[in-house]
Amino acid sequence: GAASPLDNGEKRIALVIGISAYQNAPRLANPVNDARAIGKALGRLNFEVQELFDPDYRQFSRGIRDFGVRAQSADAAVIYYAGHGIQADHENYLLPADAKLEHQHDLLFEAMPLRLVLGEVAQASKIGIILLDACRNNPFTERMSRSFAMSQRSVIPTGPGLARVDDVPPNTMVVMATKADQGADDGDTG
Repeated sequence: GAASPLDNGEKRIALVIGISAYQNAPRLANPVNDARAIGKALGRLNFEVQELFDPDYRQFSRGIRDFGVRAQSADAAVIYYAGHGIQADHENYLLPADAKLEHQHDLLFEAMPLRLVLGEVAQASKIGIILLDACRNNPFTERMSRSFAMSQRSVIPTGPGLARVDDVPPNTMVVMATKADQGADDGDTG
């Protein structure tokens, strides 16, 4: 067949992450299916797609790190994330399948800062894109809010959805399923 207009020798890589099977929160119906569908679509656009389904923290961080290494020699890099996201003190975090988040401090050890993911995707020479499809009605937010209320120390405000992302590296975009500070539904669970 004729070469598609997209077939211009560009190296395009994608990492699709879907987390449905949370170990310490109710299962989400759609993320893994959504990630599979996005992966197929990106494959049709000549992206080399890697998939990461229900990763724990270690698999998640290794997947992001390896992707960053590959992005250094790519023209375009895309990360799609579907699962729980949380904001605390205007910082966004993506939650691996094994996150517990019983205390606010746990974010530092159990969640993936969006800023770190952005830094890895930004290494592509032409463009880096992060597509975030993070769910609301987040049980982790409620659990952390309760633990804040019980501790007398200063409270890190957690809000619905993800915070606006201001410090985006050059040639990099963050696309959210909803407006900042609002949640996204996980579709019909019935």
